[in-house]
Amino acid sequence: MKKLVTALIIAVLFLVPLYVRTLIAAQSSLAQGEAQLQQNQYAQAFESFRTSLSWSAPFNPFSPQAEEHLRAFAFDISQATEVRLEALQALLRGLRSSRSFLRPASDSEVILVRNEIERLSVAEGAQPSIVKDSPPEPNFTYQWLAQLLFWCWLASVIVSIFRGFTADGTPRRGALMRGAVVSFALYALWLCALGKA
Repeated sequence: MKKLVTALIIAVLFLVPLYVRTLIAAQSSLAQGEAQLQQNQYAQAFESFRTSLSWSAPFNPFSPQAEEHLRAFAFDISQATEVRLEALQALLRGLRSSRSFLRPASDSEVILVRNEIERLSVAEGAQPSIVKDSPPEPNFTYQWLAQLLFWCWLASVIVSIFRGFTADGTPRRGALMRGAVVSFALYALWLCALGKA
């Protein structure tokens, strides 16, 4: 029981700073985007909202607000075409980067935004630089694999701690060594998947 508590404490100490960092970054980007919007700096505001949307996490109230801002401009027919295109492009990139097990952006949603970009570009003949310089298509298979490998790596670290020590705290060298090898391998695979995503 003591080992399980220790492993859980380590997991919490590892994950809580990451979660807090996510909330702070999402809130900061959202506030920056709203300030830029008040100054009619649309391109900069859309990029800030996209950044906030990318920091999506469970119970994060800031990323959905950023997405709402982008959608408000992207699908507002009263806005100038180039403004709509820039908002649509930022929304598309934000949806792609915020996909996860806990927030799966459906293919139909991404396709809808992409089709709207193409429709406006063709209908109006508008080609702002943000559309011409679109980033390459991400590999969603590797995105999902990277997330899976991350959690497997974290679980392997916890299991290694749990099995690597006796109840009185004496290390089991064999179990620790095997756990370290597995954890290192999963960590390396996680980094490789991130590089391919």
